[in-house]
Amino acid sequence: MSSLLDVAIKEKYTIMKINDPLVFVKNAIDWSVFSKILKGMYHNDTERGGASNIPIITMVKVLYLQSAYNMVDEQAETMIRDRISFMNFLDYPDRLPDARTIWIFRERLSKTGKDRAIWNELNRQLREKRIIINNGSLNDIKVRIEAQDSMIITADPGKHGKKKPPVSLDPHPPADTKNTGKEQKEKKMTREEKRHAKIMAAEKKRIMREERRYSETRRSKDGTHTKKGSKGFFGYKGHTGVDEDVYIDNYIVTTASVHDASVNLSVPGKTNFRDKGYFGSPCNGRDGTMDRAVRGSKLSIDQVRRNKRISRKRSMVEHPYAVIRRAFHFSHVLVTMVRRVRVKFMFACMGYNIYRLRSQMTAAAMEVA
Repeated sequence: MSSLLDVAIKEKYTIMKINDPLVFVKNAIDWSVFSKILKGMYHNDTERGGASNIPIITMVKVLYLQSAYNMVDEQAETMIRDRISFMNFLDYPDRLPDARTIWIFRERLSKTGKDRAIWNELNRQLREKRIIINNGSLNDIKVRIEAQDSMIITADPGKHGKKKPPVSLDPHPPADTKNTGKEQKEKKMTREEKRHAKIMAAEKKRIMREERRYSETRRSKDGTHTKKGSKGFFGYKGHTGVDEDVYIDNYIVTTASVHDASVNLSVPGKTNFRDKGYFGSPCNGRDGTMDRAVRGSKLSIDQVRRNKRISRKRSMVEHPYAVIRRAFHFSHVLVTMVRRVRVKFMFACMGYNIYRLRSQMTAAAMEVA
């Protein structure tokens, strides 16, 4: 940016820079690394010419802003052009993406699985920052415990709608006449015809399901129904593993009907604390799952006390969900597939970890002062 207006915008930003939380996010992360990691997603860097792609760093930052401020693609397109703090966070690029470009980039991430590469690089950088906070080596922040839980991410079921019957040209269509008993007997199907009709009906349903899954509709293709207590939900589940410093260490997104016990994020060599919903499920490390009473057998006093101790330990896993819901307002999605929800949930977890790092650095600075 080199125009007089751009200089004026930068000058205006210096007034509000002190109160801008994005300054910390911009300086805490080395965003240039993501450009090398995600370069393989594009295959149009040829000598034939054409418009160049919007820089990958800009696109990753836009997706972070979209998650941190709970914006849909159209809102993100408007706000990155309207808010000075967003412009500064994006380093005042010459070109900014529109809503369609944001959607396509996120779709590329979900199809190629590069969101996991972003997550691994972010965790590596945050681990280095945590070493600096502790004023020590890597062994000083060796994580000994892990906690696992899940949060429900709601979605809109949507509607397919049935085809409306053709409108009759006759203003007075004839009334339906019911068949007499004799005619019904004559139209009874044989056993072989009934069997064939059932097969055809099942095949028709299968084809309709496939058409719905791959059709461009607003209906959620992978979302399912589940119940929590007496309340029903439709959508997905975000499963996370949290270490003892209350950083999200790992994440998985499934459809809502998947039971928590079928997702194993336990880490070998660590004590993994989990609630009663994981009772009986395998654990890769030391099992810290709460005991659950079974039919004909109540919990002993020792088991009740053990559950209380585990409950105090595993309660830290609820903190990320509180921040993600309250601060980032992430609890509902409009996308329609698990892989798309996975990318959105990854950026929500990414935002939480940066939020947690900022809190730790602020607390450390206050202790020094």
